Amino acid sequence: MLAWPLTKMGKKNFKVTFEGQNGEGLLEEPSMLKPRFHGTGKSGNPYNITSDEAVQTNQNKMALQKVNGDMVLKDGSWMTILSETGDYNIGKKEVDLNGSVNLIIDTGYEMNTESAHINLSENMAAGEEAVTVHGPMGVLTADGFIIREGGNEMIFHGNVHMITIPK
Repeated sequence: MLAWPLTKMGKKNFKVTFEGQNGEGLLEEPSMLKPRFHGTGKSGNPYNITSDEAVQTNQNKMALQKVNGDMVLKDGSWMTILSETGDYNIGKKEVDLNGSVNLIIDTGYEMNTESAHINLSENMAAGEEAVTVHGPMGVLTADGFIIREGGNEMIFHGNVHMITIPK
């Protein structure tokens, strides 16, 4: 298929459209390679989300591949989140992550699960699948988790087991 940008100029605006061979649109869902999304939570904490590819599924949602997100927390520490896929709701500032979700906190903790819901405005994360946490104090496993207050409050539920490492 051959694409050719067509331009239409008005007195105050400039419009670019793309058409296929028969005047049909090329893409039903617009996509981007290597997109970067930046924002701040309601406390002013900055966050960034990048991915290998993003496909716009509706006006406010982007389907992401190979997601990498980072956020600066209230105390100045940082958190990085990696996953295979994600659905980013731009208007709500929420991301649903799926597939090998890894959350890394600069205090030495790493959390692994298969899915997580991140609310970027509230600096909150939650998941209802098995989770494993490795860190300086030991190893913890549970059936789910909630992280609030930018990581200051962590709640683990369902079959919680912890092995502590003595100092």
